[in-house]
Amino acid sequence: MSEELISKSIPALLLVALGAIEAIGGLYFDGKRSKDDYAIEIISLLILPTLIQPFIFISTIFFLESYFPSSSNHFLGLPLWIQFSAFLIFDDMMQYWWHRLSHSTKAL
Repeated sequence: MSEELISKSIPALLLVALGAIEAIGGLYFDGKRSKDDYAIEIISLLILPTLIQPFIFISTIFFLESYFPSSSNHFLGLPLWIQFSAFLIFDDMMQYWWHRLSHSTKAL
């Protein structure tokens, strides 16, 4: 398996693993959710991988190729544990700040 394929599959595998842990822990079946909560979860589940994530990936690639063309594959040679650690830290920080902004901004 190539390093590039491994590096691109880390986020997907991590999300599947964390989702499985949440499901096993009873997050989705605790009985405290209303029908509206389930509807929002289903709509989000459909919109996230079909619209939001592709938009983020495409716009990020466009931005990086337009403004930083020499940085293509720059981090590919880093050890896998550094890539994994950086993903966890940056993804967690992005989730945190998005969540915090969504509490203070009506548009979010």
